[in-house]
Amino acid sequence: MSTKSAASGDSAEAGPNTDAASRTFENGNRVKNKVARASRMPYMPKDHFKIILRRRGGINISKMGSTKVGKSIIEAAGLGSDQTASDIICPNVSHNIMVASTPKRENAEKYVRIRSIDLGGCSYEINAYEAAPDDTCKGVIRNIDVADGPAELERNIVNPRNPLALTLKELIPAR
Repeated sequence: MSTKSAASGDSAEAGPNTDAASRTFENGNRVKNKVARASRMPYMPKDHFKIILRRRGGINISKMGSTKVGKSIIEAAGLGSDQTASDIICPNVSHNIMVASTPKRENAEKYVRIRSIDLGGCSYEINAYEAAPDDTCKGVIRNIDVADGPAELERNIVNPRNPLALTLKELIPAR
């Protein structure tokens, strides 16, 4: 039952068009925005190579500690502290991944080759891959001639006439 006060004319209950209802809606948006902000990666230099390190085993980065995980990644890559002085390794706790950002191609290749890391006497499987550069996008090409092999496709797509195409990755090799 809704009652109105004579002085203010306001309803005692929160209806759909009241301030209380709009505050609840705003709080819901705030929570969503907080979650979205937390899942974003921190700023990393555009000229760096970015390597995503995703766990396969049961490792929880927030429980293990990002510093320990970062040190074990550097050890697994076989890099010294002098080689990683300009590298950035940071966690994305909401996605439970680590991101290594480096200006050196050699370091990036070593990070990508990591298959497992050792933490606290346990070995954890890792899937490491290089992220696409910031100014690129992915695309799917359909209706390709079945007779063309992977080398022929790459020559047709990645060439001087198409300078924005960086590489070709065939997702389904058997057509």
